Amino acid sequence: MRLTPFYIAFIYFIFSALWILLSDNLLHELQQHQGIDDIMPLAVAKGLFFITATAVIIFFLSNYHEKKLRSSLENYQKLFESNPFPIYIVDLDTLRFVAVNDACTLQYGYTREEFLALNLRDIRPHEDIPMLEKVINNNTSGYIDAGQWRHIKKSGELLHVHVTYHHVIFNNRSCILVLPQEISSQLKAEQKVGELVKELSEFKNAISSSALLIIANHEGKIEFMNSNLEKLSQHTYTAKIGKLFTEVATGLRDNDFNTEMWQCMSKGEVWKGELNNIKKDGAKYWTECFVIPITTNEGIISKMVIIQSNITERKNSEVLINESNKHLSEIAWISSHQLRHPVSNLMGLCELLNFPLSAKEENEVKHSIDVELKRLDDMIRLIVEKTYLLKDVNSTLKK
Repeated sequence: MRLTPFYIAFIYFIFSALWILLSDNLLHELQQHQGIDDIMPLAVAKGLFFITATAVIIFFLSNYHEKKLRSSLENYQKLFESNPFPIYIVDLDTLRFVAVNDACTLQYGYTREEFLALNLRDIRPHEDIPMLEKVINNNTSGYIDAGQWRHIKKSGELLHVHVTYHHVIFNNRSCILVLPQEISSQLKAEQKVGELVKELSEFKNAISSSALLIIANHEGKIEFMNSNLEKLSQHTYTAKIGKLFTEVATGLRDNDFNTEMWQCMSKGEVWKGELNNIKKDGAKYWTECFVIPITTNEGIISKMVIIQSNITERKNSEVLINESNKHLSEIAWISSHQLRHPVSNLMGLCELLNFPLSAKEENEVKHSIDVELKRLDDMIRLIVEKTYLLKDVNSTLKK
C-alpha cells in the first residue's frame, strides 16, 4: 500500500491516541498503589519516550521522502540531459537559456557554457526576430506547436527546425521548455521528391503524348490506357478497363511471346519484343513493345506498365527493302548466270561463220543464232521488268 500523507497522519493519530490512553490508564492504576512522587518519573519518562519515538519516526519519514524526491529529481534530470532530442529551457522574461541538454549542444555546435550565455534572439536570423517576439508575447499556455523556424548554428550555418514548446516553472521562474527538431534533411528530401515528381510528371506527359501506354494490375487487367493507343487500336479505354491487356496488345496472344514475357516478368526483368497487332476493324499494325513489371519489396508483381511505339512504317519499309533486295538479287543472277549463256553461244556461232560452210550448215548456224538472240531478248526483257519493279519499290520507300 502507498503511504500517502493522510494515511501516515491517520496511523500516527491512532497509535498516539492508543499510547496516551494505555499509558495514562497504567499510571492511574499505579497512582492508586504508590504516591505521586513515585509516579512522576514514570510520567516524565513516558512523555520523553513519546517525544523521542515521534522524532525518530519523523526523521526516518523525512529522510525517506527526501531520498525519494532526490531520486525523482535525478531521474528527471537524466531524462532531460540524455534525451536523444535537443531540448532547451528559456526564461520568458529575459529570453536567456537557463538549461540545455547534450543533444542540443551537438545540434547547434555550442558548449553548454556558451549556450547559457546566449538568448533566443542570438540563434535567430535578424529578420525573424519580430515574429519570434510576437510568438513569445502570446499568452497561450500549455503545449504549443510553433511550426517551422530558421535557427543559426555556431558555425553560421542555417538550420531549419520544427519547434514545439510547453510553459513550465523552472527555479521559480516562468519558462518554456522547447524541442527544436531539425528538419533540414527532411526539407531537402521533400525538395528532392518534388523534383523527382516533376521529372516523373514530365516523363509521363512525354510518354502520354508520343507512346502507346497501358497500365495493368498484377493479373494483366487494364487499369489505364492513353488516348494515343485508343486512336491507333480503335479500342476505347472505357470498353477495355478490367479486360486483359492482350485484348489491345493482340500480338501478345502468341503463345511463344506470352510465355517468354511472363518468364521475364517473374524474374523482375523487362520484356521487349515486336508485336503484329490487330485493330478493331481488323487492320494490322506493328509496335515495339516493352512490358515493365512493378514489384513490391517482396518481389511480387503489383502492376505492369506496357509501353509501345508504332513501328508500322518501319516494318513496311523493311518489307519493301527485302523486296527490293530480292529484285536486285534476281537481276544479279540473271546478269551473271543466265545472260552469259546465250551471249557465249552467240560468240561461238559467230566464229563458225568465219569458216567455209555448206549452204545447209550455214542455215543451221543462222537458225541457232536466231534461237540464241531470242533467248537473249527474253533475258533482257526480264531484267527490264525487274528493274521497273525495283523502281516502283524505291519510289514507295521514298514516300
